[in-house]
Amino acid sequence: MTYLVGLTGGIGSGKTTVARLFENLGVTIVDADAIAKALCEPNQAGLLALQQLLPTQLPYTEDKKLDRRALRTLLFNDPEIKTKVEQVLHPLIKAKLFEQALAATSPYVLLVIPLLIETAWHQNVDRVLVVDVPESVQLERLIQRDNLDADLAQKMIHQQASRQARLAFATDVIDNTQPLEQVTEAVKKLHQHFLSIMA
Repeated sequence: MTYLVGLTGGIGSGKTTVARLFENLGVTIVDADAIAKALCEPNQAGLLALQQLLPTQLPYTEDKKLDRRALRTLLFNDPEIKTKVEQVLHPLIKAKLFEQALAATSPYVLLVIPLLIETAWHQNVDRVLVVDVPESVQLERLIQRDNLDADLAQKMIHQQASRQARLAFATDVIDNTQPLEQVTEAVKKLHQHFLSIMA
């Protein structure tokens, strides 16, 4: 049976950076966001389902692709639509996620799932690794990275599980306020720890 480590963290916490460090050590990464993106390409199952669900409200870019950024703003401003979209997309994402994980050949697989706790998918993994930063750092990074106004950034943070809730489910934690060298060392130590568990 494939050993699954679920990596999660609040928006803007640096999950991608940490995942890449594990990938550099030869660990297979399966990313829920990348799967969601692929599912919402033209003629793919996710986009077709969304077109049925929101025939007049889906935003598109000039080249007729789903405007993910505009959709994200729409969802965070309308919790009812957000819930409906999640009900349609989450089962598709989950199926692909575990399909890819089971096909992996590395000693363990890192599932990068932003909403690991919110979706209760933590019940399907062997360990929960939380990339942790204070909310103030999330806010600062979101405003800078995505050029968002503070109100929307705050709303996005508060629509996810709280920092305390995530940490309550954590088997392992990486403090991502540290310099990259220290985060890299922390990842190496955890990697060795995971390998020793399976030895």
